[in-house]
Amino acid sequence: MSNIVYLNGEYLPRAEARISVDDRGFVFGDGVYEVTRALDGRLYEAEAHLERLERGLRGLEMGTREGIDGDGLLETSERLLRENDLLQGHASVYSR
Repeated sequence: MSNIVYLNGEYLPRAEARISVDDRGFVFGDGVYEVTRALDGRLYEAEAHLERLERGLRGLEMGTREGIDGDGLLETSERLLRENDLLQGHASVYSR
């Protein structure tokens, strides 16, 4: 399991990751997530995953008018693969 996660704009150890009791997913139990597979540090069909994530957010009216920052999400995903030494073999990146 990964040791470094990205939460609310910060990269931090998994043990330090905390969500607010006011978090929408915690309060209402709704949310959207997407799992992107990676092979040897490369995300598989990343653009298709971004499109599904954005479509899900729109469906729950959780997105912004500008949509998600796809480039930023890809950069974050790639950094997490590096930070967690997942550049060889198979890995998964969960976005929610």
